[in-house]
Amino acid sequence: MDKNKNLYCVWADSGLALHNSGRALLCCHSRSYLKDEKGQDIHWHSHSLDHAWQSQTRLEIQQALDQGIRHQNCQACWDEEDSGRPSRRIEHNRINGHIVCESNQPRMLDLKLGNTCNLACRHCWPEVSSKWINDYYEISVRPQGVPKDQYLRRWDSIQLSYNRDNSRLWQDLQRWMPNVNHIDIFGAEPMLLSRLWEILDYCVITRNSDRQTLHINTNATIWNEQYIKTLRSFKEVQLDLSIDGLGPHFDYIRYGETWSTAERNIERFVDLAKQNATISVAICITVCILNIWYVPAILEYFQTKNIGVFINLVHIPEYLNVRCLPDRAKAEIISHLDRPRQIDDFAQRLLDQLKNFMNLPYPNSQDHWREFCNKTQAIDRLRSQDFASTFPELNGILRSHWQD
Repeated sequence: MDKNKNLYCVWADSGLALHNSGRALLCCHSRSYLKDEKGQDIHWHSHSLDHAWQSQTRLEIQQALDQGIRHQNCQACWDEEDSGRPSRRIEHNRINGHIVCESNQPRMLDLKLGNTCNLACRHCWPEVSSKWINDYYEISVRPQGVPKDQYLRRWDSIQLSYNRDNSRLWQDLQRWMPNVNHIDIFGAEPMLLSRLWEILDYCVITRNSDRQTLHINTNATIWNEQYIKTLRSFKEVQLDLSIDGLGPHFDYIRYGETWSTAERNIERFVDLAKQNATISVAICITVCILNIWYVPAILEYFQTKNIGVFINLVHIPEYLNVRCLPDRAKAEIISHLDRPRQIDDFAQRLLDQLKNFMNLPYPNSQDHWREFCNKTQAIDRLRSQDFASTFPELNGILRSHWQD
């Protein structure tokens, strides 16, 4: 088949994602899980990796993109591209476009081997962070009268999929690894996923790591010397440190640790990159309603430290997507982003792309905004936090639009 160059996606042709929940995705931005021939979600405790790779739903997405059709599974990329921002699809084509797939397995993997995490970030949820399980029950499930033991059973598939007794999964991964070129690793928190590092150590032992590239997102609150040693053995490692705010803003959004811990480890990671030519470090700002006003200050802060920064956009949960802000508040925030800054041209382009993204229409935005107000207040009460005093400038813009 001749592939349509306009919508070609190297990840769709060559990649597969293992989701935290124990299910299969095409990639981490996918809007739907891969399904088996009965229309059921593929889980690693009941299906093999080969089953996911050969899934008709995966092939449907791949074929649509190859034919120049915008498949709805990839809506996150379409939204970002429509705002003039390089999407995950475009970035992977740029970095990994040389990879040619073999039909019997992927050449790129996204490994999220469980939900073990030390933080309960505001834009996260239980599937991706174990620290969210109790708060989610208190805010969203207990009010419905669901018993806690029944609620906890929702997350059984995570343990069933990623425990050590699921030998088929680990054997399948080891069988695939010699032919894998690139590995993406995001949250939960990679530094707490011991089984992940056993897989990476296997790559080192089998001498495959010297031709493999890694991309790892970490929340920068954990430093593990043994894992750092493993990273030094790979051909190339891109470490992205997830920093969504400075000082008390970090403590509020990345709930569970402190800015002082992250700041100390940022320096350690930067020193690591300086000492190892194969390792690079950048800051990833995950932009949502909570920190949109403060993005310029974060850009300025890291520019003074000569650390590269890029932006990740929250698409889910939808109530934190900046596109669901009320129009008048959105206009005031865009005006704030427009002010002259002491930032370089790349950082300025990031702000311009962010403004364009905010202006894209968003379905059911009023309902999502109402949910933002309700969830923010509920989580504040549960965690003894306070949105208004933590983000006074942003609160001044939003308080006239607040809905209880």
